[in-house]
Amino acid sequence: MRLFLAVSCGLALMPACSGDEPTKVDEADTDADADSDADADADADSDADADTDADTDTGTTDTGTTGTGTGATSTTGDTADPAFACVDASLGSALPLLYQGSTVGAGNDDFSQIVGGQVSEDVFLDFTAPYDGQFAFYLTPNTDFDALLYMRTQCGGNEIAATDVIGNGGELLALDMSAGQTVLIVVDGWDGYGGTSYGGNFELSIDLVPATELICGDGLDQDFDGDTDCFDADCAADPICGVEICGDGVDNDADFSTDCFDADCDLDAACAEICDDGIDNDGDFSTDCFDEFCDLDAACTEICDDGIDNDGDGDLDCLDVFCAADPVCAEVCDDNLDDNNTGTIDCADLSCAADAACQPQCPDTVALGQVPETLVGEVIGEYDEVSPSCVTGAGDVQISYTAPQDGDYVFDLAGSDFDTSLVILDQCGGTELGCNDDWLGLRSQLVAPLTAGQTVIVSVDSFSSFSVDEDSGNFQLNIALLEANETVCDDGRDLDNDDLVDCADPDCTGQPVCAEVCDDGIDNDFDGDTDCFDTDCAADPICGVEICGDGVDNDADFSTDCFDADCAADPICGVEICDDGIDNDTDFSTDCFDADCDLDAACAEICDDGIDNDGDFSTDCFDEFCDLDAACAEICDDGIDNDGDGDIDCLDAFCAADAACAEICDDGIDNDGDGDIDCLDAFCAADALCANTCPRDVLGAPPQTLNVSTVGLPNDYSPQTCGFSNSSEYTWEFTAPAAGTYTFDTFGSNFDTVLYAQDGACGGAEIACNDDTGGLQSEIVLNLVANQTVIIIVDGYSTGDGDVVLNVQ
Repeated sequence: MRLFLAVSCGLALMPACSGDEPTKVDEADTDADADSDADADADADSDADADTDADTDTGTTDTGTTGTGTGATSTTGDTADPAFACVDASLGSALPLLYQGSTVGAGNDDFSQIVGGQVSEDVFLDFTAPYDGQFAFYLTPNTDFDALLYMRTQCGGNEIAATDVIGNGGELLALDMSAGQTVLIVVDGWDGYGGTSYGGNFELSIDLVPATELICGDGLDQDFDGDTDCFDADCAADPICGVEICGDGVDNDADFSTDCFDADCDLDAACAEICDDGIDNDGDFSTDCFDEFCDLDAACTEICDDGIDNDGDGDLDCLDVFCAADPVCAEVCDDNLDDNNTGTIDCADLSCAADAACQPQCPDTVALGQVPETLVGEVIGEYDEVSPSCVTGAGDVQISYTAPQDGDYVFDLAGSDFDTSLVILDQCGGTELGCNDDWLGLRSQLVAPLTAGQTVIVSVDSFSSFSVDEDSGNFQLNIALLEANETVCDDGRDLDNDDLVDCADPDCTGQPVCAEVCDDGIDNDFDGDTDCFDTDCAADPICGVEICGDGVDNDADFSTDCFDADCAADPICGVEICDDGIDNDTDFSTDCFDADCDLDAACAEICDDGIDNDGDFSTDCFDEFCDLDAACAEICDDGIDNDGDGDIDCLDAFCAADAACAEICDDGIDNDGDGDIDCLDAFCAADALCANTCPRDVLGAPPQTLNVSTVGLPNDYSPQTCGFSNSSEYTWEFTAPAAGTYTFDTFGSNFDTVLYAQDGACGGAEIACNDDTGGLQSEIVLNLVANQTVIIIVDGYSTGDGDVVLNVQ
């Protein structure tokens, strides 16, 4: 996980990033010769002097008073203590301190557990607190690589703090320390994707954490009180915290409004709305032309024919009132277009009400007065003059027709391309003689008795005006005399007015156009039977002979191919062909699933193609045929059941002796797949790693938080006065640095813990025990005298184990 802290140079606790060489205070040279660096060895403060003067100097290595640390090349402090044998340079105790070094060539001791560093080189520094206090450790921006900063109690000890920020430098930690307490500081490089390592020059600042916020505009919480810059009460009187700077991206006055979103910036020139840059410049949540400020801006004038809402009022082009007088938005009343984008066309548009093209006129056209006769036209954009009684109607076309002779006349709209309605009037604006909506599907038909010379108005209308696409379009008006029987059986019309069209009308029975075609899958004669199932096809050759390999029931006896008795003697129906996908011998087994194919080469099992080649319902290595096939040998570390016996990798008896299946006793993995992990596996009984190891670790001075795991550890101890445990445990030795009350808890662990303490040494008397305090977690409090040693044990309730978080206060 990468942490983020915004930091900058210039703090009192973090010397300015100037690159000036600081003074680094030495450990005091206490040997009898009072060596003052003027001795014969000419100590040049290069952190590498051998101090070879003739005296018998028994103090620590003298590092001079003006040296600049160089990471791994610096001379260490007193390394007699193995707890700090890994130290590359000792920083002493003098404050403030600014140390410059490099991780390049320092080696990769790799002690990081929390923020990374497993790949990159690292430098180990020790620092001893000169007095009690809270100290700040800071990698300044003079650090030239993506670094990590973390701390440990000692070499190989517990990690007590860690941080990482993106970019070069900026890592900041605070730590409470007692006078004389020494910590190990690690400067490491972040590990990138694919194992990329980072390293370079760094600059480390150490100083006391100040009591108050020092700089109120750097984004840094210098006093570690949780409040930064103007949000910290320490900055109340700072001039920068009373004035919002309107273009720096910072909430300078700490009122939770930043830059132009802050009312303080309303009149600032930097916050004027620019009307064509796509940015909410004035912070009022309205951008460009949607901002009232831009109402009069030239960039926000509505252009009436570009398809864009230029003025941001929600109305486009001609739908915008601004465009009402624009010539481009005038409706042309006879072009069949919605010129002004109102959704209505030509005369249906209110703007065309006074247009000559839209004045009511009747008729719109005059028929020739012939019979039969067909007229075509369109109702798109027509004025709505007639209100039908059977539908809502819309724009209509009125046609004058004069009957040439006495008779019953059929008027229909078969062949039109929209949902029509049809009205007949005795004259323009006169009495309705008939109205029809749907007769021929969505098309309309009326029959009217007329005498020779009689004139009527035929109005072609729509179903409604709700949909321009469906209820407006091209029409075809057909006029004919009523017939006693249907004579034309393929014109889509009902001229005998019996509601039956073409071949669906019994009048068409026997007509060639309505004869059943016996192999097209269509009920051509509308009698409910199709192809050979129709008696009309009884004599058709195709319906009397079963073709035995085409998958069709040719003779319509509900048996197909070899399942039809007609095919009993057909050669194709006695022999199973093993690779054609057909049950050739009609025994309900196809290809390799048919016993006839057992010895066919096409049915041999191929052991690695994912197909049941031999049709025995076992595929590849699950097929007995493949037991000895090389493709089915169990590979013991690929996660695949290669031999198809249901056991994978180390769970397969084949892998019992494979080196990949030996149990590794300290990796937290069940390597041999027997259900037991590490020291819980009988294989590890004699392994030194699984011997009674107590303590497993040593706790340093609090406060600290440790993360470990009990998975796979031995079960050597059990609580005596609380809880119940039959699981593995983790043990620490703790020596009280001073008399006082010490609290230990497992809050944050991921299993049900039991926490207890033994006095003195492992196996000593149990002096405290707790099962559940924080939910399923545990806490004990010990009153200890200075230098008293106890054993702290985290165990699992019952058989539980998992990841432990141990907090020490």
